Amino acid sequence: MMKMHLIGACIADKVIGKLAGSLLAVSGVKEIYADVLSEYAILVLEQNNIKYEYKTRVPFIINKDHTGMCPMENKFKDENDIKKIYNEVLAK
Repeated sequence: MMKMHLIGACIADKVIGKLAGSLLAVSGVKEIYADVLSEYAILVLEQNNIKYEYKTRVPFIINKDHTGMCPMENKFKDENDIKKIYNEVLAK
């Protein structure tokens, strides 16, 4: 069962990719600010009518070794159902 603890919240973070954007969308946030925001996250935010601002827009979130895409961004990049993403993460 989903709990909506963030309904109407405004969230700020350093980095927001598709996974974080999806979780925040399911949680009911209304606005997001990120220093770094991925284009995958932007799609989720726009589809869910969430206002957003960013310092830097990037095609995708980079992994910690700076050798490619973040594993979580890559895993969910083609998934359009944010509730499915939420449930999969919750199940782990």
